[in-house]
Amino acid sequence: NAAMDSVPENSNLALEFYEGMLLAFDKLKLEGISLNVKVLDTENSPEVAARLLQSPEMQATDVIVGPIYNKELKPVAAFAQQYKIPIIAPLSPSGSVTRQNPYYLVANPSIEAQCAAIYHYIASGYGKKRIIAVCANKPNETALADLFFGFSGNAVLPETGATPPVMVNKLIYTFQNSAALESYLSDTEDNMVVVTSFDPLLIHDLTSKLNQLRNKYRITLFGMPNWLNLETIDFGYMANLNLHLPLPFFQNKLYPANTEFKRNYLYAFQTQPSEYARRGYDL
Repeated sequence: NAAMDSVPENSNLALEFYEGMLLAFDKLKLEGISLNVKVLDTENSPEVAARLLQSPEMQATDVIVGPIYNKELKPVAAFAQQYKIPIIAPLSPSGSVTRQNPYYLVANPSIEAQCAAIYHYIASGYGKKRIIAVCANKPNETALADLFFGFSGNAVLPETGATPPVMVNKLIYTFQNSAALESYLSDTEDNMVVVTSFDPLLIHDLTSKLNQLRNKYRITLFGMPNWLNLETIDFGYMANLNLHLPLPFFQNKLYPANTEFKRNYLYAFQTQPSEYARRGYDL
């Protein structure tokens, strides 16, 4: 552990991801699949990434994994499109790295895809219900809230097929009093409160008010994936409101392959695998 203190956090993340991939390469070799893998360090620099691409052997590559961060991904994605090489963005969920590029594959679901999953989950379950999409008056948050109108209007998601439409209301939250919030809730339907905000103050204020109303209304709360990292989150409120979160990665600890991976990783690297090591192995 003392030695790891000198490794920058971003570099450590990449190392753990690569360690997971190393175990996967070993497993594939046992299955008769041998890969010629070359590791390149972009040094977190688009210029270095562009220089590495000038190597003739890069044009003959079958697949490129990475880089991890958007600014280095852009020149590599352009190169991959030019030479028709599949490139996998291992962690970035951004859709702004490249456009109209059929060779660019995203392993991490975008926040828009996660919102689509929330809608389908709501639409395919529960009884009579309505969605209240809550956001701050910020372009990125209102755009996510507006997605739910599109999901309901189309009633068909490309990933999942037909789903029944659900009535959607949007509330731009400006720290309203409980009475104003209550006007959006139904006493005869399940209230699916989907909060597309990442603001800790808004989340705390909204959930405390919803907690006061939960005995009068049937409320199920849906949040964004970063909520688990918020220091101000009140897990008592979240439990009372039956909180649901979309997560881009999930490990089933009861799955035998998960136990096998953990054991092999511990043997190889003398430490517990992180989420990024698991992601590297899965990919």
